[in-house]
Amino acid sequence: MHDVFDLNIRPLAAAINAFDGLTTVGGCGGHLHPQPDQCPEGSWYLMFTVQRSDEGWFALEFLAWAINNDYRRGGHQVLLSPTAPPPYLNEPGHALQFVIEGDAGTDPTLLARWLDRMRAECYIAPWSIQGTPRHLNWIEKLLPGS
Repeated sequence: MHDVFDLNIRPLAAAINAFDGLTTVGGCGGHLHPQPDQCPEGSWYLMFTVQRSDEGWFALEFLAWAINNDYRRGGHQVLLSPTAPPPYLNEPGHALQFVIEGDAGTDPTLLARWLDRMRAECYIAPWSIQGTPRHLNWIEKLLPGS
């Protein structure tokens, strides 16, 4: 599936698809002479859907924090936001998608590497807290040797 994306956003597509419950569905890596449905060079986007499950919800929640708070505070021009086609063009209740957009020369490959590292170091999947009160799981994650 990743090979259908522009080369520069393939690593980001792989990073998003590495989260259980998320599936990339479209994107554009930016083009020198963009067509009407393409981003100009230096800009890009990646669109994905979220499975209606704990896995999807946990992953989306994590990405919302990681991208819109932590990564942006580092000075990167990138934003995660919801999107949907007009009601007459979609199946209500099944058309919500999310898009990550980068601008001002923000490198999607660097974001992909950062997300891979953040997923490994900080992401708490729903299966990892089954039967454990959530507040205890976070505390244990912060303790040395955990």
